[in-house]
Amino acid sequence: GPSCKAFIPQGMLARFAAACGLELAFLIKIGWWVPPIEVAIDKTMLAPLRLVHFYSVLIVGRSLLPRNFRFLQSAVLRPIVLCGQHSLVTYCTGGLLATIGTLMMAKYGSNPGWTISINMAGWTGCLLVAWAAAEFRQRRRVRVP
Repeated sequence: GPSCKAFIPQGMLARFAAACGLELAFLIKIGWWVPPIEVAIDKTMLAPLRLVHFYSVLIVGRSLLPRNFRFLQSAVLRPIVLCGQHSLVTYCTGGLLATIGTLMMAKYGSNPGWTISINMAGWTGCLLVAWAAAEFRQRRRVRVP
């Protein structure tokens, strides 16, 4: 929305820095580069890095997508857009489902088929919760006398 646009830098330097940050994250993820500081990849210290990564994605996405990108209004992206509009409830649902999935894999094993099934169930659960939150919000706006 308009309130979020104020937090996204528009300058070329910000876009370049964000693109470089995403590229470094990609190189670290695929194992082609290891940062010289172990703190940068310590699991307990990743919260700030996740925020930087998210913010970099926002900056790069904002600079690459046109203002009224029609594909964002399509039925294909509707579930993802709903998850973004209801990010808190989706995040909480994802955390709960990830915990349940981890417990199930610990109990029943983590073969590839089981792992894919749990991941797909988690995605479906998050999308359904986002859809339900959107429906609930829409129904609350319409007041019937």
